[in-house]
Amino acid sequence: MRYLRKTAYILLSALVLCGCSKELENEISLLDRRITALEERSSKMNETIKGLRTIVESFQNYDFVTDVKPVYNTFGTVVAYRITFTNSGTVTIHNGVDADTPIIGVEKDRNGQYYWTVTYSDGVANPIYLSNSGQLVYASSVTPEIKIESGNWMISYDNGTSWNYLGKATGAAGNAFVQSIDKYPSFVRFNFIDGTSVLVPTASSFENCRNAIDDVNSNLKSLKELLVSLDKKAMATDLIPIMEGRDTIGCRITFVGEGVPSRISFFNATTTTLPEIQALKDDSDGNYYWAVKYPGSEKAEWILCGESKVRMNVLQGTSPKVGLERNETDNLYYWTVSYDGGGTFAWLLDDTGNMIAATSAEVSNPVTSLIETSSLYYTMTVNGAAVVIPRYNSLGVTLDRTSVTMAASDTCSIPYFISAADQYTEILPIAADPGFKCWIEKVNLTRGSLVIASPESFQSGSSSVSMLVSDGRGTMNTVVVNITYGGK
Repeated sequence: MRYLRKTAYILLSALVLCGCSKELENEISLLDRRITALEERSSKMNETIKGLRTIVESFQNYDFVTDVKPVYNTFGTVVAYRITFTNSGTVTIHNGVDADTPIIGVEKDRNGQYYWTVTYSDGVANPIYLSNSGQLVYASSVTPEIKIESGNWMISYDNGTSWNYLGKATGAAGNAFVQSIDKYPSFVRFNFIDGTSVLVPTASSFENCRNAIDDVNSNLKSLKELLVSLDKKAMATDLIPIMEGRDTIGCRITFVGEGVPSRISFFNATTTTLPEIQALKDDSDGNYYWAVKYPGSEKAEWILCGESKVRMNVLQGTSPKVGLERNETDNLYYWTVSYDGGGTFAWLLDDTGNMIAATSAEVSNPVTSLIETSSLYYTMTVNGAAVVIPRYNSLGVTLDRTSVTMAASDTCSIPYFISAADQYTEILPIAADPGFKCWIEKVNLTRGSLVIASPESFQSGSSSVSMLVSDGRGTMNTVVVNITYGGK
């Protein structure tokens, strides 16, 4: 390039000394501008080649696209794209090159590795080989470098130590290095002029899917623990929302019972294409088994191990786990599933036998609701099926007697004891029949007496008084005293 520029200046000086016309001087100036444009073009090509290698290496380095921005010229035409990656920073892919400019691109071999190609004006992409060995130049190992020398395109595969001829740097009407870039929620497609394309997952989609895996696997483990706990007659003592800032992102249940977990948490699952993995009750034997429900399906299908259903509360390793894995064919991520506790994973297939891409879509949350429904139990809804969780009653109420004999206009005092009573504990006595009166005479927070007074009209039959005890937090216990007429 320096040779061409020097030659242009010598010619210009000669023409001026010879008194040539202004027109010839303008032509030499045009030649100088053209040489400058070729230098800029080779610089853009080298920048584009580096960007191509970054795209190819993103598959091996688990790098992801975070942003794609078009670059416009003064006429509003897209001339380049700036692509930002999570780890590799920002690269630029330029569009405009001359028809006679060789185009450096990439193609994939049968083993899934990308190698460099060169395309001339005939539009045919030719593999680039190392001159000394005849081996393909793979994009993951070498970044070619372009320059113009003595009016020719030259390429180097060894950081400029040696150069190979590619073609004359003449230049004419434009072509395009990158044909187009298509952006989707889960990946970006780079379409090159030679007809090839490369898919790179987006960072946001991958992160959402990773979060979904963590939440779903946690929910599946919790669902198994919950149903096993219910089989062991466990009772819930509390239900607490899990907060992240001002948002409720899940809930936590605490249990009492022998051989059951003390705390189980459920999280709101991220919406994805991941099919619903459920625990369904088989009415024929009353046991719970794992099942899968695909988007659009009306009902779930049993998960089978061989020809047998997988029971969810028998073996420790029968809880399914979901995962993500990149497919070497298209470089995108697909759902995987393990039915042996995470020992081995396989592609999660839909009801037609195809792999399921890990993208966003509308699908139900494995745990749709978990609510407090009364003082006696909680109800959890799992994919439309209600699971009733008994509540533990911590208020132990003891009366000296629960059956008394009384006459008309009689009074009876029955001592009581309330375990775990505090300042929030409330006691309400209620008589079943008119005329009977009842009240509480407290000694302290835990001890006192239930006093019952019968009316003058109580001449026969029976009645009752209920003593309702509340902990002030939603838990209530009731003790009934039966009254029988006995006369005096």
